[in-house]
Amino acid sequence: MERGHIGYLDSFRAFAIIGVVLTHAVWLSHDIPVWLDNVSHFGSKGVQLFFMVSGLTLALNYDANSLKVGNFFVKRFFRIAPMYYFSALFYVAVGYSILPSALPTNLSIESWLSTFTFTNGWSPKTINSFVPGGWSIAAEMMFYLCFPVFVRLRDKRWLSVSFVSISFFVSVAIYKLIIQKIPGDAEDISSFAYFFWITQLPAFLLGIAIAAWLPFLTRYRAVSSYLFFFVAALTVAAAFSRGVFSSYIAADILFSGLILSAATADFSFMRGAY
Repeated sequence: MERGHIGYLDSFRAFAIIGVVLTHAVWLSHDIPVWLDNVSHFGSKGVQLFFMVSGLTLALNYDANSLKVGNFFVKRFFRIAPMYYFSALFYVAVGYSILPSALPTNLSIESWLSTFTFTNGWSPKTINSFVPGGWSIAAEMMFYLCFPVFVRLRDKRWLSVSFVSISFFVSVAIYKLIIQKIPGDAEDISSFAYFFWITQLPAFLLGIAIAAWLPFLTRYRAVSSYLFFFVAALTVAAAFSRGVFSSYIAADILFSGLILSAATADFSFMRGAY
């Protein structure tokens, strides 16, 4: 049973959306300054932030005892499928009628079936063939499918940390394995390796781990307040550079620190300053 809206997460959803929109806007632009190119590159990590917020939201709304698997899957399906199916048909209609460049790159039976069963994320031929950015929907649906297992981490702090740690190693291993073993255009295979749901899984698991640690860390609100400003400063610095924080793993760690500190912080000490 869902326990209601969690207001403070809306800010993080907004940042995720702004980051992704900025990334696509810059891709369509020319002669942009270096700093804006760097910011847009970091903005693409907004998808990981969205996955993390998704994992956290689900873990805060459900536990292993309250989760009714059938009801959960029905709700998740109707949350995603109608608009996703509409988008797929929209791109086909627009591509055939007024804007040929919008036509999906692959209209095979395989592509149709994989798109409408959310399995397009399992093949480099279909992962983004119908709906631009369809890889993120495919990944999210896989996370939903696994959530009845992962929700058990919600009440086990150290086990959740162990799962996150293992997922990072598995993510990197799968990424490298795909690049080395799957034939095809190098750029396409590299994109597929990055978009593959197991590569992205650490972000979702971090959201669940954050939910597991929230009750414990609320005891240290003052520390969390200062930690929030520190991590926020690191995030801003990362957005303007392409150093170590440009990787999706580093971005996951930054985002998790930002969300965790924001969720447990107490900013009442600032009131006297105004």
